[in-house]
Amino acid sequence: MQRNRIFALLLSALAATSLAQAQDGGSSGDGQDQGRKITPVSDWSYDRIYEAGGFRADRLMEAVVKGAEDGEIGSVENALISADNRILALVARVGGSWNMGDKYVAIPWEEVTLAEDGLKTPLREDNVEDYGLFDEAYVTRSDLQDLAEIEDDVATGPRVWKLSELLSDYAVKEDGSGFGHVSNVLFSQRGEMQAVIVEPSADEQTKGPYAYPFHGYDDEWAPRQGAFELPASPGNGEGMQAFDYSRYASPFD
Repeated sequence: MQRNRIFALLLSALAATSLAQAQDGGSSGDGQDQGRKITPVSDWSYDRIYEAGGFRADRLMEAVVKGAEDGEIGSVENALISADNRILALVARVGGSWNMGDKYVAIPWEEVTLAEDGLKTPLREDNVEDYGLFDEAYVTRSDLQDLAEIEDDVATGPRVWKLSELLSDYAVKEDGSGFGHVSNVLFSQRGEMQAVIVEPSADEQTKGPYAYPFHGYDDEWAPRQGAFELPASPGNGEGMQAFDYSRYASPFD
């Protein structure tokens, strides 16, 4: 019998969001939650991120998944992100080493340990069914034609989104004009979003990449909205320093 780990996590995320909105008196008319701390780009500094370190989304999305016996059992395909900008679970493809067909699973972030050689998890051949990805209560599969396309066909519940939905999305200025694209996302080792990395287009008179604060779901971006809106800043990159990945300590590098 499945333990529905992810369903419980989604319920917790939704409850936390509702409680926060109730305590803050709901949302303001412009879509920003009252009481939420917004960091002006003028006060934004990379120093705290460099000091804390963490991990990059592009490294996470290609990371090796290891099982309870420490052997390689699969790879990360996606991540489910909560409305408060933290990883709820990893979507992984596993099974090859267990003489079974590829199987997609959802592994709660709290059960994942970061290591230089991959992500350590408690998965075993005899408990893999407990981590089933699809459950009508929280994740559905619609018109699935090819198992390899499963990550694009996963539909998440309310205010829970997939990391792949933000990566490579367009980045636009306040006036809606194009600026570049989202090339990466940075997370703390607790799985909390630290910044969104934006690569300016060739048309911009500036070089990146730049790290921007991510104020939350609905403020600058929402799934399938079409683009990530840069936080208000004079020049949109002018005067900002390029983000230096070499100063960002990560267990995957």
